[in-house]
Amino acid sequence: MPAGAALFSQRRADVVDEHMLIVRLLLFLAIGTIVVAALFYFFKRDRRYLRFIVQVVKFTVALLVGTMLFYAFERLVLLA
Repeated sequence: MPAGAALFSQRRADVVDEHMLIVRLLLFLAIGTIVVAALFYFFKRDRRYLRFIVQVVKFTVALLVGTMLFYAFERLVLLA
């Protein structure tokens, strides 16, 4: 493998690790938000916390799908 290809390969791995760090951080924050809202629901029995949990789950899934599509598009552009 030429030295330039090894450098590109290493740089690509660093970029992927950086993107995965962002995805993991977003997932961690979403899970933390869901847990806190669930605790509020268990203590107060107010259904608005359940609706909030559903909204957070919907937003998180939409964000993850969009991120995965972006990564797939990025890979296709880099391969072409």
